[in-house]
Amino acid sequence: MLRDGRRHGTRSLVAKIISTLFIVFVLVPINLFCQTVDRLPDLPVILPKLDVKEIDLLFPQRPGQENTSKPMPLQWRGESVIDKGSTLFLTKGTIEREDIGSSNVVLKADSIEYNRIDQSMKATGSVVLESAEFRMSCHRLEIKMIMSNQALIPSGEAWGVTFELPPSWILVSQHLSFISYEGDTMGLLGKLLGGGKADRTVEFHFEEVSVSPCPDETHSWFAKASSLDLKTGSYIGHSGFQGYAKLKNIVLKLGHVPIMWMPWALFPARVDRAPGLLPPEIGYNSRLGLALGMSYFQPFGSSADATLSPTWYSKEGMMWGLESRWAPEFAHKGNLQVKYIRPKTTSESRYRVNLHEIWDLDNGWFARADVNHASDHLMEAEFGRIASNPLGTPIYDSSVFIGKNFKWATFSIFASDQRTFFQPDDPFYNNNFPASLQKIKLPEGQLRLYPIPIGNFHLDGSSRVGRLGYYLDLGDDEPLAKYQWERSDHHLRISGRLGQIGPLRADMQIGGRFTHYSAVLTDTYFDLETPSDENRLPPNPIDNPVFDPFRIEGPSTQRWIGSSRLQFSAPQLGRSFLNLKFASYSGDIKHILEPMVAVAFNSKNKLAGLFPRFDEADTRPGVGNTAVGERSIEFGLKQHLFGRPNPDTSYADLVRARTSIKYYFDPIIYSDGRIKQGWSSFDTDVDIEPNRTLRLSFRQATEMSEGTADSSVSADVAITPSTRFRLAFFNSGINRLHIKQRGIKTGGSYGTKDDRFGLQFEVNYDFERKTFTQSRVEITYGSPCVAYSIRYYHIYLPEISPFRREDRVDFALSLRNLGELFSAEIGRLFGAK
Repeated sequence: MLRDGRRHGTRSLVAKIISTLFIVFVLVPINLFCQTVDRLPDLPVILPKLDVKEIDLLFPQRPGQENTSKPMPLQWRGESVIDKGSTLFLTKGTIEREDIGSSNVVLKADSIEYNRIDQSMKATGSVVLESAEFRMSCHRLEIKMIMSNQALIPSGEAWGVTFELPPSWILVSQHLSFISYEGDTMGLLGKLLGGGKADRTVEFHFEEVSVSPCPDETHSWFAKASSLDLKTGSYIGHSGFQGYAKLKNIVLKLGHVPIMWMPWALFPARVDRAPGLLPPEIGYNSRLGLALGMSYFQPFGSSADATLSPTWYSKEGMMWGLESRWAPEFAHKGNLQVKYIRPKTTSESRYRVNLHEIWDLDNGWFARADVNHASDHLMEAEFGRIASNPLGTPIYDSSVFIGKNFKWATFSIFASDQRTFFQPDDPFYNNNFPASLQKIKLPEGQLRLYPIPIGNFHLDGSSRVGRLGYYLDLGDDEPLAKYQWERSDHHLRISGRLGQIGPLRADMQIGGRFTHYSAVLTDTYFDLETPSDENRLPPNPIDNPVFDPFRIEGPSTQRWIGSSRLQFSAPQLGRSFLNLKFASYSGDIKHILEPMVAVAFNSKNKLAGLFPRFDEADTRPGVGNTAVGERSIEFGLKQHLFGRPNPDTSYADLVRARTSIKYYFDPIIYSDGRIKQGWSSFDTDVDIEPNRTLRLSFRQATEMSEGTADSSVSADVAITPSTRFRLAFFNSGINRLHIKQRGIKTGGSYGTKDDRFGLQFEVNYDFERKTFTQSRVEITYGSPCVAYSIRYYHIYLPEISPFRREDRVDFALSLRNLGELFSAEIGRLFGAK
């Protein structure tokens, strides 16, 4: 066996030697000879299977770079798509990428070349890159990836660019460069190319750019800048620009006429609010001189902001303005406005403060604050816009109200300051009269009981305790005259239906009231012993240097009164008139009558003439707003006229009328201090609305509450949606001293259908002063981007002002997205001292 194994090994070795010699000396020469004579075919070319996995999915996974973003495949389409390995050629193509929670980014062009290896992109023809944040169109676009901070970031250039920014800005430039880098937000190019991290910012650089909010064909105004740098971005779940636009060497043009030059400007290029400078304000006034203003806007989150608005007047110096707004939640909002100036001519500080605050909480608490305060009553007339009552006098009322609602009652604390300034040229003014009067609540707490059912009746009442006061400003050389007193007032009332007496329904009110005054008037100023046939006013305050109506220095006093009111109401009476034709009206008319009779019987008080007359708790303490000691009978009638043009339509309330008259068996004191007995208190209210374009109102009242008119006639005509006319005559007691003021107010507006031309006017005339107090006429002509306006103002100023009255004509230029940019006075002041 050993011999057989050796023989086998020898044979294997011999076989290997023979095979090797055969390959070397026979096969190799044959192979070389065959290749030389080209007798064998070429080796086949093996192409990679690109359809297995897209290269733009593998690209972020290449070694040597950390990337945590999820792969997001592109979607492309076109009239012609050519796939040459790593490069796509699209004709009339579209490339789109969409992030979850964000908006689409779409690129469209006549020709697109996209390299999936280096992620470069070239687009030519009509190129459009658009998203919810902006829209860019150009004729050539190139995008490529560059290395920055060991990371690839997209950058590129565009030529012949039109860039649209919300809300309506249009930027036109011949050349644009951009770069997307890691920052606070996800760049739009980063979303399109899929590179980098989830947070990116895009910087655009425009050269020789034109900026305008108007379409290309209607560039009414635009700004030319040598360069513009813009930062934009967005993040998932939110759209908006997170940067600013910086412009250099800006020329503002109206048409082709330059109107302003600025070396540098900055504005927020974002949809949401951002801090920044607002457009400047330029104006001229012959009294204040050249006016230059620049405002700065600062948001505080999404629910609050502030605007600082300094304005420099060449003749009076700097006026500082501040406006702040806040609305942190649905139930809480407010605003604050402050103006301050120290004029060069007087060197005295002058200011105006307005504060409005509203709270409504779910737990039942609520609060209101309305503060209006000024250093003097001429501040608004000389340095601001007048917010006034119909006679042109600024209103300076302030109040703070805090309360809580409970199941059976409501609790509140109320403080107020009602201030009236009097002027030397007032018809009731003399040297002994106060310069201003304030009515103060310091404060007053009140608990009001909700109606509690007791059979057919309801029980309600209230209790309030507070400190009241009159402050009289006697002039710079005299101390402030203050009269203060405490008042506690408590009352209960039972009201309800007594029953039916034949066709009449009987309703009754019975009440009792107790009031404690820590002080009353020094003298019996309101005298009930006046003969009943006289209808006189109390002694004129200008003839009484000690101000008897407000001099609360008497002893403490209590007032008990009982009051009752019984009312009989007849059922509604009506009649229909079918197919009635009257003047231009044709249709059905229904006339409804509601008559009633009421009797009031209140207890008397021999000290009624000593009680202060601060509010209705003093002047009308009885049930149904009746006076102390009132014994009266009242006749009332309500009427309605309903009409319809045909039976297929419903009735409309065309005319509403309410008429009432009282007969007083014993003398009473009106709220304004007048004494009356017999037939009086004749009140009439009529509203006529025959159609949607016309409304007429008539009012006549013998007695008035503060801030209302005792007689007025008004008309309101709506000719078209943009054309209206208003006219009102009134005889009013708005003055805190109940001195009547009579006047007329008219106004209206007119506008064309295309809103290019507009006319607004308002005229106020005071019969007592026999002069126009405040009037305004404004004519406006505008296009979608530019508006021109001419305004005429007539503002009546008192004698102590440097000017008796002011007649002014202003020209204003307003630009879209910038507001009123320029205001110039082209008139003059008349009546200067």
